[in-house]
This record gives sequence, structure tokens and C-alpha cells, in this order.
Amino acid sequence: MRGFLGMERLDESTWRFRVTERLITPGKFLFGGCGLASGIVALEEASERPTIYAAAHYLSFASLDAEVIVTVNLAAVGRHVTQARAVATENGREVLTVNAALGTGELTSPSPWLVMPDVPKPDESPARVMSRRMDNSIFDHIETRIASGRRFDDLDGTPGSPISALWTRVPSHLDPSAATLAIFGDFVSGGATQPLGRSTMVAVSTTRFASRHSSRPSGS
Repeated sequence: MRGFLGMERLDESTWRFRVTERLITPGKFLFGGCGLASGIVALEEASERPTIYAAAHYLSFASLDAEVIVTVNLAAVGRHVTQARAVATENGREVLTVNAALGTGELTSPSPWLVMPDVPKPDESPARVMSRRMDNSIFDHIETRIASGRRFDDLDGTPGSPISALWTRVPSHLDPSAATLAIFGDFVSGGATQPLGRSTMVAVSTTRFASRHSSRPSGS
């Protein structure tokens, strides 16, 4: 995942990467999951421990071709767990902060807390075809198949099931990692299209336009 993000280590606590096409949203700024993933990569390398938990607080954005600097602070290093943070900045402006716990341990739970849903295998699931407005973004570089749910062309405004599932992978990246899961996790919000029956990107754009329009003085 470090290679996918294009991260370069500068010293023991600093990394950098450039926001390329495969790391951006259709809006031409850093995809949130890639921001969290960059923090996780830096934190794991600095602490030499795997991620237990990580969460990102997004404060701003980094546009296409921007250089992002990721700085790590290992705040507390224990025998088994490291508490740390990574701060990503662009031209001195803070973009996001990742807080994380890193370490190893064994769970004593007798069974998994989550059960894999009963869905068709990847080869039996249709490809998730994105609209043209999604071109030249991360969606061109992540393979996604619909395991359960409707295609975008079938979203006609009719409410649907709140339950949907996707098969997702980064081609040629076969080893699972917390950083990869961070990127996949940012696909979860797209699941709102299924119960709404419409593209959430269209819904957000319409809401913003309506908000701007209604704020104009009467008669303008």
C-alpha cells in the first residue's frame, strides 16, 4: 500500500507523497480513505507495530498534484501497545490527523463478532459500473463488484434495501492490510444509494444548490 500511495520516507518521523489521479475523488482532491491509509502506513513503519485501531479527523483537503507531508508522533510507547498520531499537511496547512493504537495481542472470543454475508463469489458478481463523472479518479484504480444491491442504472428513486455488499480489491495488491481496509472503508458511505434509490453524490449536489439558492435575498 505504501507503493500504491507513492509514499517516501524522509526521516524517522516524516513521510511525503503527491496527490495523484489514483488517490483523488471525482472532485479532484484527496480521497478520504487514502488520507487515513497514508497515516496508517507512516504509523506502522515508525512504531514497527501493526494497527489495532485508527481514526482520521479531516480538517481540510489536498488538491490534485499537491505534496502532502505526514509527520508521526509516538506519544506513548508501552510494552504491548503504542499510542500515536500522524498529522498530514499540505504547504503548511493541516489536512487531517490520524489517532491510532498499534500493537499485537490475542483475542479470547470463541467466535467472530461478524458473520460473512451469504453472497455470490466475485467472479459471479457483476462489475460496479461508475458514471462518466467518476472518471480520472480512484474509482479507475479500484476493482469493485456488486455482491448484493442495485446497479447505478437501476437507481430510479425507489427506496431499496438498507443492506448491500461489494467485493473490492486493489489490483496486484493481494496482501491484506489496515491501510487497504482504510481505503475500502471509504466506500461504505456509497451504500446509502441503495435505500435512497438515487446517487448520493447527486443528492448532495442538489442539496447544496438548493441551499445557496434559498439564501439569496428576495427579488435578486
